[in-house]
Parts: sequence; C-alpha cells; structure tokens
Amino acid sequence: DTASFSNFHRGVATAEGDDVVFSVCFHGTSTVVSGGNGVRVWDTTRGAMELAGAMHRQQLVGVYCAAVSDDGALLAIGTSEWTVGVWDLRLCKSLWKQEGHTGLVTAVAFSKNSKLLASGSKDRSIRVWDAASGLS
Repeated sequence: DTASFSNFHRGVATAEGDDVVFSVCFHGTSTVVSGGNGVRVWDTTRGAMELAGAMHRQQLVGVYCAAVSDDGALLAIGTSEWTVGVWDLRLCKSLWKQEGHTGLVTAVAFSKNSKLLASGSKDRSIRVWDAASGLS
C-alpha cells in the first residue's frame, strides 16, 4: 500500500502515512514532480494530483530522485533498488528501466537536448544513458 500526498493547500503538500520526500523538481511553471515512496505529479495551479494512479499501478517504490526533461516529455527516476528508469509523461508509460549501478541511485539529470540521461550513485559512479533506449 503506497502512502499518498494530499492536503495541497496554499502551496504545501503533506505526505501521509510513512512516506518521505527525497526529491522535488518543477516541470514548466505549473507542475511539480516529487520522488519518495513513489512518484506524484501535481498541477500546482489547481492543487490536483495527476498521473499518480498509473505510476502507482506500476508499483514505483523506493524512488530516491527524479528529473523532468527540458521539453517536459520525459521523467527520469533513480531508485533504492539500484535502477534508473524513464517514463513518457504524456502517455504515462514506462519506456525503460535498467540496472547498472551497485548502490542507491542518488541523482538523475537530463542533458539540455534531452537525448542523454546521467545518473549518480552511492557506489560513487556516474553513468550516462541514451534517454530514448536506455543503453549505457
């Protein structure tokens, strides 16, 4: 059972249950992506959660970090299970998930043109991935 974030009021969203927020980033001016025990995407102008249902059905847990591509099409996640993955935000669909690190993935970032994804890990390594295919 995945805890939810709610009570989005006056710019504050509160984690419920035992959920912890590890990463927050903006997508455009109206959407925030948060990583923790799952991924939530909020429309900050309405205070409404978007995309959470589909991502929870995929059982995204242990998400430690998240990043959105500059064009807003892709969401990258790094997990405590040592994996890196990319989601298509428009289709709300997982594009790929790869192993490669030997420790908790602590950072993910897209290149300016969104073609590459870099990930950093507690194993002290940085990996560069093809954002479309997941090849390293």
